Amino acid sequence: MLALVIGVIAGIASTVQASINTEARRFFRSPFLTAGLNFMVAWLCLAAFIIISEHRLFIPLAEVAENPPWIWLGGVCAIIIVTLNILCVPKLGAAGNVMILNFGQIVTGLVIDHFALFGADEARMTFTRLLGAVMVFAGLILVTHEKSAKNEKQGSFPMFYAVLAFIDGIACSTQIAVNG
Repeated sequence: MLALVIGVIAGIASTVQASINTEARRFFRSPFLTAGLNFMVAWLCLAAFIIISEHRLFIPLAEVAENPPWIWLGGVCAIIIVTLNILCVPKLGAAGNVMILNFGQIVTGLVIDHFALFGADEARMTFTRLLGAVMVFAGLILVTHEKSAKNEKQGSFPMFYAVLAFIDGIACSTQIAVNG
């Protein structure tokens, strides 16, 4: 139950973060500067937390270097996640972005589980798991339908941004698997 609550809180935080960063982009006029400032604030907060909880700020670079090279993907994925959210939310809306991103997460999570990538426990693809992904896709269509219909009247659905949001979901699942 605790894991479920933590997951819901993380989902809320992620959506709120994307919306706040989208607004911050208007002030800074750059998705990359906005993402950079986001990471600077995050690093300062995390550094303070480490100092308070561990009474030191030490990163064991020698230990980090002994790990497989893919271990660095978590940080790269974080950059992709924050920056693509900043780019996609204005075009897709918060709900549309989250739904497409979640579908990308689920598809990638199923692949990671099936092939036991990044040290994950193997969980083979089953009909039930596939059906779950199809149901999320159906939810994605329902959530984005009105915005899609509105955009069709104005020209076209922002498919480019939908693809970016899906890639964002790939980065999210990859980061979770790597950091886990």
